[in-house]
Amino acid sequence: MKNNLREFLQYKNVSQAELAELTGLSRPFINRLTNEKDGVDPQQSTMENIANALDSTVFDIFFNQNVQLVLQTKKANQK
Repeated sequence: MKNNLREFLQYKNVSQAELAELTGLSRPFINRLTNEKDGVDPQQSTMENIANALDSTVFDIFFNQNVQLVLQTKKANQK
């Protein structure tokens, strides 16, 4: 599944292992999702769990095609 998880992990400075711990998901699953491996289709509750752990939305992490604009806006709002 195409997603923006890698970008959000980098933006939040969170490792895959840390995200796994925060969400209760396995690190191999997080790795497969981050690397957009075929056959990885997370349930809505899993996407919500990840979005909450990264203080974002399911849409921005999993569906938004303009992720760079989202992250730039988040950075600007932090100033």
